[in-house]
Amino acid sequence: MEKGCPLCKLAAGKIKTKLYYQDKLIIIVDCLTCGAGHPLVVLKEHKMKANNFELGHMEMVAKEVFGDNIKFRKKQGHPAYNHLHWHILGGNQSCLNQ
Repeated sequence: MEKGCPLCKLAAGKIKTKLYYQDKLIIIVDCLTCGAGHPLVVLKEHKMKANNFELGHMEMVAKEVFGDNIKFRKKQGHPAYNHLHWHILGGNQSCLNQ
């Protein structure tokens, strides 16, 4: 965990928010700054770029959770803390309100 990185804190469960999914590689949570209904897929490891397996896993799991018609706004690393994350747009809205 990178000191001061809010995405590392989310991935470690140190910031309370709605959890949609987690495994060893990723966590999918509600975006605190974007408002409800705007999930984030966050790579648990603090790094700017992911390998092809990690990227494929992020996409596959997000589509399993929210449906095939989602769109991603992919961030290869926020300029302030360089941590890979994707914003999830669209998809199964009923899942977002549970």
